Amino acid sequence: MRRIHEKPDFTPVAAGATAIAQLPLGLPLHAAFLYYTPSGSAANDGTIAADIDRIRVKVNGQTKWEATGAQALDLSDFYGLSREAGIIPIYFSKPTMRTAIGEDALAWGTLGIQQLTVEVDIDGAATAPQLDWYVWEGAPADNRVFGAHYELRQFTFNVGATGEIRLQDLPPRGERRILALHLGTASCTEAQLNVNDRVVFNATAAIAKQMGHAAGRAWQTGYFHIDMIPTDRIVDSLFWNAEATELILQMGGTGNVTMLAEVFEGKIPV
Repeated sequence: MRRIHEKPDFTPVAAGATAIAQLPLGLPLHAAFLYYTPSGSAANDGTIAADIDRIRVKVNGQTKWEATGAQALDLSDFYGLSREAGIIPIYFSKPTMRTAIGEDALAWGTLGIQQLTVEVDIDGAATAPQLDWYVWEGAPADNRVFGAHYELRQFTFNVGATGEIRLQDLPPRGERRILALHLGTASCTEAQLNVNDRVVFNATAAIAKQMGHAAGRAWQTGYFHIDMIPTDRIVDSLFWNAEATELILQMGGTGNVTMLAEVFEGKIPV
């Protein structure tokens, strides 16, 4: 069975500080839920976006999950996962996966990990921040060595002119599979993803949104979502150990764009 319970406090929790807490070891991790209550009240989405500048989850000092407070909320909403006020969800497994094997495969085994930390950058303008957190853990019998696991990574690229842009040799590469790419821009009208000169995704914003509707996704304002697993089957994810990758975008605006990459690292369970 799974269990959920509160964990020791973040320290220090103050405006302009990086609050740090240790995640537990010994059980598989499915999710962590941060509860942000500035001045003693559950924060609304706007306050979370303004006050929580960045969240990082690190394994032995290496960042494996990274997002702003706003991005964490957007990802939860994209997958249709309801939220309560003040809650910032961090999912390691994905409740939307179609099979139990697919969901559990993404969870983080904690055997062999020396240190597992959560860092939260609190904005300097935050008023009386207060931060608690709860962890959703699996059964001891389901724990395993930290091997195959889910990651959330982010990368930034610059769009210097409108029209077509091409991004080549995209990270992250290696023994990984792409679950989804979330481009943080409202200016993209069409996206095409090529792997080894083969088109694996090509859709306008309208077509991508329609595919999302069919899959139960909720397209988020300010994004272009490239969803490689609308079936919610991990076997349909995109194998990323390729010689050549290229992302072709049709852009109606310029500026820096942040891309969130949902990644499965390791081999798919069979």
